[in-house]
Amino acid sequence: MSDLVSRWFGNAYSRLHPVLQELYSEGGILKGVVALSYGGGIAGWLGRKWAAKQGLNDPGKYDFQLQIYEQGSLFIWDRQFGDAQLLSRFKPIGTITDGYWLETLGPLSLFLNVEIIDSGWHWRIKKAKLSFVRLPLFLFPDMEAHKIVREDMYIFKVSFSYPVLGKLFSYEGKLRRV
Repeated sequence: MSDLVSRWFGNAYSRLHPVLQELYSEGGILKGVVALSYGGGIAGWLGRKWAAKQGLNDPGKYDFQLQIYEQGSLFIWDRQFGDAQLLSRFKPIGTITDGYWLETLGPLSLFLNVEIIDSGWHWRIKKAKLSFVRLPLFLFPDMEAHKIVREDMYIFKVSFSYPVLGKLFSYEGKLRRV
């Protein structure tokens, strides 16, 4: 693979955990078990509808596989939740100081900043679009998304919530490189 990630991070690249550096310089497959959960009430109902559009349904634990590979100037994240596939395309734009990562997931585009916290990679939403319509951030759910490494385990969490309504849905787990 190329050095797209190291160029995007620049000097900050060395602050990422070596396992994250290796994964993004070589690509690879991670496997483990993830837990998918929904909030209650209206937030949970909205979360179930949104997750269902991505092929995710019942809460619970799922065998999970993440394959990360480079395709031209993109990183492909091919996630398998049991039988459901969730495919994202990530494109690094600019650098950590003046740029962002563009994630496309079907018609949804997320413009994401990255913070390195405790050698982990934490996403922050900068803006969002649905097809060609920009979504005001106050309408888009809050997102917590990160990946860290502890004892050679790739630990991640993705969670969406609304401040007043609560959690829509989340998935998280611990993975090992295969």
